[in-house]
Amino acid sequence: MESKNKKEDKIDYAHSLKETCKKVLKAIRPVVVRVGKMSFWAMALMCCLLRLFVVYPLGSLLAIAGGCTWLYQNFNFFKLGLLKALSALMRVLGGYEQKSIWFEREGRGKIRNLITRFSNENISYCNLVEQIPDFPSESHWYAISNGLKDMGILSQTARHAFYISWHLPEQAAESSTNMA
Repeated sequence: MESKNKKEDKIDYAHSLKETCKKVLKAIRPVVVRVGKMSFWAMALMCCLLRLFVVYPLGSLLAIAGGCTWLYQNFNFFKLGLLKALSALMRVLGGYEQKSIWFEREGRGKIRNLITRFSNENISYCNLVEQIPDFPSESHWYAISNGLKDMGILSQTARHAFYISWHLPEQAAESSTNMA
């Protein structure tokens, strides 16, 4: 008979523990929302004050919990800021070239000749890597894409391909519809 009472006590303790956890989470939720809406400096001050004025291990744990809560609530904003900072750093360090010497010297002419040749055949797209033997490496493609954009030519890059497409001249477009 005593074993039955012990099992019932365990079930009651487990149930009361679950209920207590639900109540605690319900009480903490407004605090989490409030911490998430704080500015970075307010959160940093709160963590510093928790660290300084609350008993040693508890203050440290509360400061870590507050900082993690703030970061979790503001993760998208933090991630966006980090990506903007990294792209600015890449531009400063020269990760993306703004102008391609190859495109300015000889590339523009080669691409225009290629477009003229394909437009005469009623083709409005091609892969520059296959068509131009001395096409630059992938590190120059961003700058070439910017130059093509200025010319009104759409470009798209893939792993080992640099596709371009353009509008056919009116005469070529009319002749292709007449042939059909």
